[in-house]
Amino acid sequence: MSVMPAEASGTKSKYDRLIAAAQKVPPVPTLVVHPCDESSLRGAVDAAEAGIIKPILVGPAAKIRDIAAKHGMNISSYEIVDTHPRAQCRQKAGRGIFRGGTRSRSRAGAICNRKISSSP
Repeated sequence: MSVMPAEASGTKSKYDRLIAAAQKVPPVPTLVVHPCDESSLRGAVDAAEAGIIKPILVGPAAKIRDIAAKHGMNISSYEIVDTHPRAQCRQKAGRGIFRGGTRSRSRAGAICNRKISSSP
């Protein structure tokens, strides 16, 4: 039995439909906590380029910029909240939606010294 990719068969996958629906509304400001590896940072950049999120990167700024440069990602238009070590990331961005190289429980905490509005 032959299996065709969704694009070839003319149908869209659930993932494609979800992205299309998300692109119909304004990008959501999204805290991306400790995106200090290529995969974590690329996910945020790809989602931003797709018009789904407005990333606010929380972590060691120099390390985040180095990873972006090393992998050819342009993050110049994104806000970066410089923190170090990881404990400060947790405090600054306790409600982060995406998480980078952190454990799920590390998202606990309150947003410090900053108010994030979800309205455009």
